Amino acid sequence: MTNLDPHSGFALPPERRIVTTERRQRIVTAVVIAAAAAEAALVGFIIWLVLSTP
Repeated sequence: MTNLDPHSGFALPPERRIVTTERRQRIVTAVVIAAAAAEAALVGFIIWLVLSTP
């Protein structure tokens, strides 16, 4: 990943390319919640599949 501005080709100032800790933590939290929801949906589907099989 480069620190070049895609429009002008000049280097971006350092503060533009640093992802803040708060933003990174928010992204990690969202990913963890999404993974947990997907896992719960998969487990629920498997349980439904097992119970609905005659």
